[in-house]
Amino acid sequence: MPKIVDYEKRREELATALLEVLARDGIEGVSVRSVAAHAGWTRGVISHYFSDRDELLLYAYRLALQREHAAVESHEGDPVAALIALLVRALPIDETSSLDYRIFLGLLGRLADRPDLAASLATDHAEYEATVLKAVRLAIETGAIRSALPPESLAHMLSVYVDGLTVGCAINPEQISPANLEEKIASFIRALTQASAATH
Repeated sequence: MPKIVDYEKRREELATALLEVLARDGIEGVSVRSVAAHAGWTRGVISHYFSDRDELLLYAYRLALQREHAAVESHEGDPVAALIALLVRALPIDETSSLDYRIFLGLLGRLADRPDLAASLATDHAEYEATVLKAVRLAIETGAIRSALPPESLAHMLSVYVDGLTVGCAINPEQISPANLEEKIASFIRALTQASAATH
């Protein structure tokens, strides 16, 4: 009887192998061949799951986004904590998220040659911003955050702020801790909401 292969599970296994190769060899060491060798598979077998290196990187990046979204669910009942956790999880603050960030940088370096990849990343980023907006709306609707700003504006400002923090984390990772980042984001939320209230 033919063995039944779980297609999605195999793709997740290859994404895990990619992270391990990335941790060992850096982004330049990641290739279909190196991931196949690390996973104990042939390059031909991997071609059944991913057409090329870019597709493999994109899949691993999307798994990272799923982990970020799960951060909201872990803080059910506390909308502000859920929002902060979602934003902090997007930063390279530990080994896993740092690897996720390096995958993202690897994809950015391919955009000039792959317009289709740029479109995929734009879609993924829009989905992430939609998740941030959902968390912001929940915090406002429950009264956890009071803001005269439209939820869309507040969510966009938070996303841009986190983009800036990401650069700082990447350059000086030893100087920033998760607790410190949580406080920075919480302070920024307070500053935004207080400023918007003062002008209305």
